[in-house]
Amino acid sequence: MGYIKTQLMTNHQKLKALLKDRGLSYHDISDITGHSYNSVKSMLQPNKELPRWMKLVLFVWEGGKKENGH
Repeated sequence: MGYIKTQLMTNHQKLKALLKDRGLSYHDISDITGHSYNSVKSMLQPNKELPRWMKLVLFVWEGGKKENGH
C-alpha cells in the first residue's frame, strides 16, 4: 500500500499561499496594519523570521490548528 508524503510548509510558504488565496499584496497588508509598505516588505523578507503578528495571522488562516501538541 502506498502513502502520501506530507511536506511541512515553512511560515514563508504559508504566507505566500495566504496572500495568493486571499488576493492580497504587501500594499494591502500595509493598508490593513498601518505599517508602511517598506516596513511590511522588510518584516516579511524570506531571510527573516516572521513577526509574531503575522504568525498569528497564519495560525488563524489555517483554522487555528495546533502543531506538535502545543
